Amino acid sequence: MPLLATAWDWDLRSLSRGVEEDTSWAVQRLVPSGSAAVAVPGAGAGPQSMAQSLRDADVLVARYDSRALTPERSVEVCAFSSAAGVCSSGPIRRTPSVAGSARPGVGLEWHDFNSPAGPSSGIELTPAGRAHEISLLGGDAATATATWRALPPVQVPVVLNVSGGALAPLLVARFGTETVPLLLAGRVGAGRVAVLNGAGCTAGA
Repeated sequence: MPLLATAWDWDLRSLSRGVEEDTSWAVQRLVPSGSAAVAVPGAGAGPQSMAQSLRDADVLVARYDSRALTPERSVEVCAFSSAAGVCSSGPIRRTPSVAGSARPGVGLEWHDFNSPAGPSSGIELTPAGRAHEISLLGGDAATATATWRALPPVQVPVVLNVSGGALAPLLVARFGTETVPLLLAGRVGAGRVAVLNGAGCTAGA
């Protein structure tokens, strides 16, 4: 499973460990190289095209920021997502530009908070989330609801709006009287896409 990101932070290390608990899966870390290519850290090989790195992949995980998803790499990711699966992970360090992002394919629009949102006051399953395999976590709606509600507060980098019907919010984070999509999933062509718009809170955040 290729994992494209500029930094190997706690969120991605945790994801990688979870994936590789299933010994039939292996994570291959990719870092951006220039505007279109990628490289494997420590491999000693030169950069390769995004398309080449995805040639034998069934799913791709990509950090959703402008350094990872340049216009050139976004084209390859959109082509891949129409036939396979993509999981896009926050937090967004530098939001991709509207013109050069995967927005046309997945129907996402975003804007920054007018003021710092701080940690969430709760996480809730949406109606779609109560019936989706990702948000149900292998159980039923009641068990999944309890599991999600038991999580510590989260932060979301941006306010996401969905258009076009490709993705449906499965989880929302509550900030006072407002809710922001936290986990979204859907189909693009013959492939599947999931977007995580969140990160854990650190002390003092």
